[in-house]
Amino acid sequence: MKNKYSLLVLVILLSICTLKSQTAPKLLFSGENYSWQTLFYQSNNIQPCYLLYQAQFVVDKSLNFDKKLMEKSMDKFIPDKNTTGYGVLDWEGNIFNIIAGYTTVTQKVFDEHINEFIATLRYAKFLRPNIKWSFYAMPTYVYFKYAEGKSKTFDKRLLLLRELDFLAPSFYVFYDGKTVPDAFSTQLIDANLSFALELASKLNKPVYAFVWHRYCPGTNIINGNKIIDVVTFKAHISRILNTTNFNRKPTGIIWWNCEDFLAGTRTRDSVIMAEYKNVTDVELYKKNILKTYLDVINSVVK
Repeated sequence: MKNKYSLLVLVILLSICTLKSQTAPKLLFSGENYSWQTLFYQSNNIQPCYLLYQAQFVVDKSLNFDKKLMEKSMDKFIPDKNTTGYGVLDWEGNIFNIIAGYTTVTQKVFDEHINEFIATLRYAKFLRPNIKWSFYAMPTYVYFKYAEGKSKTFDKRLLLLRELDFLAPSFYVFYDGKTVPDAFSTQLIDANLSFALELASKLNKPVYAFVWHRYCPGTNIINGNKIIDVVTFKAHISRILNTTNFNRKPTGIIWWNCEDFLAGTRTRDSVIMAEYKNVTDVELYKKNILKTYLDVINSVVK
């Protein structure tokens, strides 16, 4: 009887551990292609998310991807054709604005651009078939929802989303509480992440939310690129990972950074210039930034 009881306890404990491992949010790291960042995610046992920027598969501002350029970029940044894991294509600009609904075009032009995105994704899968692929910021902010009444347009967007191996909406922080009330930022997350989870439920796709430990410069002239304080960043990550809709939560987050690029702009960008004013060891400073915000993320994820 005692042995049976011990065995039952062991089974329960194993079940709890298994359930925890299945439900724990996953952290993916999307860094720059520098050896110190590779060492950072490897030494901290973080899985990378490979990121190809627009310039690495699109020539200039073309509305078509370039096969040869993508092949060259894949060979440079993901040289092993058998590489597994996660990858994201970042294609912004005019074509993204059309697909997102920011720019209005005819149905014919819209369809052409959707088909181009699909063709691009399929070619990435062809080149590196063992990687799970998606597009950055897909689904886009609520513009997908606004277009739902136009069935042809919305159905075409769904065709694109169905091609993705996972959804990768972006949830960078636009404003601090002083510039714009915190309530605005939280409502932005709640509305758009809830909709992404709704789509994920319909399409049976995991959701990995893009996050960044700095304020997004696109809509924030004053604080763009400024480091977010750790308390605010922790609350931001926690809100994302605990948002639930249609019995789903985000599977994890993709933590992006461009610390090397920003360090290179410290003589031109006033925000970065002020940040680096008293920094004597640039390399150590960059590493400490990632270490600090990894600790913040781990305090939520683990």
